[in-house]
Amino acid sequence: MEGNPRDQKIKKHEAIYTLKAEKCLAFSVDGADQFYFMDETHLVYKLSRNENNRSLSFEKELTMKEIQRLDFTPGAFESIILNDKYSIQGSKIFYLYDAGDEPFPEGIFEAEELVEEDRTKQRYSFSTGPISMRASNRFFNVYQQGKFTSQLMIF
Repeated sequence: MEGNPRDQKIKKHEAIYTLKAEKCLAFSVDGADQFYFMDETHLVYKLSRNENNRSLSFEKELTMKEIQRLDFTPGAFESIILNDKYSIQGSKIFYLYDAGDEPFPEGIFEAEELVEEDRTKQRYSFSTGPISMRASNRFFNVYQQGKFTSQLMIF
């Protein structure tokens, strides 16, 4: 990677970070100061811009589970989103973890298909409280067990 200090001459170009890799699978920028680079071994390098100059410094190394690597096959110039927690390639999301840590247990944070929202269907909206109710003393709350909690106060 090189940063160009607004000079057309290659001799005056300034290297901001050096990283040797056989192949770049993905590159992403988050804001103006966070950079993510994935090499051929599926290691993601998080780099951040120094406040005092244009150079980048290494923050951490991330990776994905072995089983996910088989499905991660980006094409040339494909748009890929990378950040600290996941990578989105095509219609799949791949979860990342710190390369120095143990991977997540089997079945947890593995690659998943993203579901596209059907914009032709009606969007549901739920009312929020407090809601005053009159002329009834019977209330029914229907939720999935163990998924949500509800509070109902009757005065």
